[in-house]
Amino acid sequence: TSPTSKAALDVIASEGGGTQLALRYAVGGAASASPYAAFVLQSDASIAQYDRLMFTARADRATRTSVQLRDPTVGIGERWDRPVFIGTEPREITVYFDDLRPLAASRAQPALANIDSILFVFDTVNTPLGGNGRIWMDDVKYGK
Repeated sequence: TSPTSKAALDVIASEGGGTQLALRYAVGGAASASPYAAFVLQSDASIAQYDRLMFTARADRATRTSVQLRDPTVGIGERWDRPVFIGTEPREITVYFDDLRPLAASRAQPALANIDSILFVFDTVNTPLGGNGRIWMDDVKYGK
């Protein structure tokens, strides 16, 4: 998180007897400081075998987040993103890697074998300053 934002991650029981991720975030501070809260999943070269990321999600209120891939091999790291809408009812969300757009990157598409992390970012692009919420995620996986 940025210094004045908050984030927490919990693993909780789901209805089917399994577990799911519960993400809580709050974006705070001055807009000029580019506040954010982010949740990071580690990745490795095996991501290159796939063409999409899939997960089931719901939120406490209609929410938009940025799903990002990060390549640490260039400079301080390059990123590609796609905004994703998460509603209040659980639904499967698919992010095709070809749909990602450069955010802070010199290439149009990422070299998937270089990706070290997948980020779910809440910042002032999609969340108002002072905004907060909860997201529940389950069944995060790659697909082809």
